[in-house]
Amino acid sequence: MEMRKTIDSYSSANLDIYGMLKYCFGWEDQQGKEISGETGKGLRPALCLFAAEALGGSYYKAIYAAISLELIHNFSLIHDEIQDFDEFRHHRPTLWAVWGPEKALVAGDVLKVIADKSIEDFGKYTVRDENNNFELHRECTKLLTEACLQMIEGQYLDITFEKEINVGIDQYLDMISKKTGALIRCSLNLGALIGTKDPNLIRIFKNAGTALGFGFQIKDDILGIWGTEDSTGKPVGSDIKRKKKSIPILHSINSASYKSKRILINIFQKEELLDNDIITVLSIMDDTKSLDYSETLAREYCDKSIDHIYSANLTDESMEDFIELAEFLALREF
Repeated sequence: MEMRKTIDSYSSANLDIYGMLKYCFGWEDQQGKEISGETGKGLRPALCLFAAEALGGSYYKAIYAAISLELIHNFSLIHDEIQDFDEFRHHRPTLWAVWGPEKALVAGDVLKVIADKSIEDFGKYTVRDENNNFELHRECTKLLTEACLQMIEGQYLDITFEKEINVGIDQYLDMISKKTGALIRCSLNLGALIGTKDPNLIRIFKNAGTALGFGFQIKDDILGIWGTEDSTGKPVGSDIKRKKKSIPILHSINSASYKSKRILINIFQKEELLDNDIITVLSIMDDTKSLDYSETLAREYCDKSIDHIYSANLTDESMEDFIELAEFLALREF
């Protein structure tokens, strides 16, 4: 509801670009007719609001920061879809597939600016707060800016790795700690910063966010290879076809026999992968048990995140809420 209000507040400009954004969020179809389309999960704002409330802060005080997080996330998705040539998301054509990459690129830029404006609104709220907490607004803005920069750096590394064969797992983990982990880490960090002044609690939530970011992306890697088209909106093996160097693929390359490793390297050096190539890669990944390895790793990071939050001594209700959130992110099936 608050997200829709934020986008609607700019629609008075009567530019088609705001209709594009409403389409992006699943509120309208291509002709501007209201629909109830499939939307994103809103996990980052949910984490931010959870942290703020669990530590005694106000939902309403955190809402502008939560909106900004979701807008920045969608800004990155719009750009990623153009760079990765993804034609579908949430079982619908992506923005660039409908309106072209040039307009979609600008629409993503607009979302980033609206995200910045949302943080300005958060600043106005804190100024009205009885504590006149200008410092809180400054710290929140700094966290979001740093997370956005890290996310963009991670995207650059991800694109670079697609053209490289010898990518180490440590290199990959560093990349996803930026591309995916930055905003998830920031979500819990921001919420904690709004909810408490205790530096130890803020650190605990930040560390939990770091672990959760790894678990979330590793599960995303699993779904990018073995997820069904009905659940992900993308064909099985889509990440293989794009030659993404995800955790399962890197594990398979590192664990395969010499012969199988050479086959994998030869396949990933091709200009374009065929269906038979994808079948071969999936077969080798089955031999190396890369699915089992990846699922275990995702579970380990999920447990680490939960362990961090246990040390914050939250109420039983808040702890149960976090476990549900963490397990959904790191162990989901879609």
